Amino acid sequence: MRTPNPHLYIPVEFRDEDLIVHVASSWAMLIDKVREYRERNSKPAGDPEKEIFAQVCDRNPSQCRDTTKDSVLPTDDLHKRILRWVSDRVEERAKLKFVGESEARERAAICSACVRLRPWRNACGACAKTADKLVREVLGDRVIFSQSRGCASLREDPRLSVWLNKPRVRGNLPGNCWRKE
Repeated sequence: MRTPNPHLYIPVEFRDEDLIVHVASSWAMLIDKVREYRERNSKPAGDPEKEIFAQVCDRNPSQCRDTTKDSVLPTDDLHKRILRWVSDRVEERAKLKFVGESEARERAAICSACVRLRPWRNACGACAKTADKLVREVLGDRVIFSQSRGCASLREDPRLSVWLNKPRVRGNLPGNCWRKE
């Protein structure tokens, strides 16, 4: 079955066969809303989840993915890992602790000269736009230091990671990396 990619923004809406447009803030809420509407109006129940996802994926084929077991793509691609990392930061943003602007600026300067930075934004334009939106959502009014490449070692987006109060890590990182223990 094809489903919307949860890492991308797609309007959560569905036009039922009687041309009523249902809108919700999540796919689960939309499915419940359509199911309740059909019950309330004595319409055939159908399968709202399949119908909604089929319609959405017909309208936005590049923003959907095939979720059958054999078709799930490996997540080795840097752009997918970075987008997943950014998405995870959005989910935990209430718990995130940030460093001051001067420290973030110093970290960004170190990152900008790093040999482990890799381009990733051209691999998936929709992923890049979504990551931009999510980074802005987490950072709020904080400055986004110019950086269009991702950290190939940590699989992070430096635009966001330089602001986070994160522990140092062991591993194969360059000697001057601000994350290196």
